[in-house]
Formats: sequence, structure tokens, C-alpha cells
Amino acid sequence: MTDQVLYFFSKTRKQRSKLYIRMGLFCWVYVIGLLLYEEFGDKSVPDDLHLAMVIAFPVASAILFLVAWWHIRKPCHLSGDDYSRTVYHRIPQPQVLVV
Repeated sequence: MTDQVLYFFSKTRKQRSKLYIRMGLFCWVYVIGLLLYEEFGDKSVPDDLHLAMVIAFPVASAILFLVAWWHIRKPCHLSGDDYSRTVYHRIPQPQVLVV
């Protein structure tokens, strides 16, 4: 096996924040899907599950939106050079990907 790097991957925090925004939006999609299922479906969801989904998913969405906002507003301070402050670098080692 060689010791060469397989790939180089970098994203800014603004690009990474899109993941958290999408996750927060899909929390609301789940809640809307649950409410539509209860409205138009033949079966009802148990009250415990309904309450948990109606409370947990919006709270998780708010946390995810705050994390996304934090990623956009705060620069990353990894080292002294200007390039690494706003960019994450992902360089996996070949031995990690051995099957």
C-alpha cells in the first residue's frame, strides 16, 4: 500500500452551514408530513410519538439553524495563516479506507 494521499477536500464554513440548514428544513418537513398523515390518513399516530415529534423536531431545527448561523458568522481559527482560518481540510489516510 502506498503512503500517498487519496484526495484533498476543503469547504468553507459557509459551505458547511448549508448542511445544517438542509437538516433543519427537513425537521420541519417531518413535522408537516406527520400532520398531513394525521389529517388525511386513516390511522392516527400514538399521542406519545406525536408529542415527541411535534416538540423534538422544531427544537432540533432551531439548534441546527443556530449552528448554521454560527458557522456563517464565526471564522475558523486553526493556525496562523489566512487560508486555513476559513477552510477545513480533509485528507484521509489510505489505511483507513482498506476493506
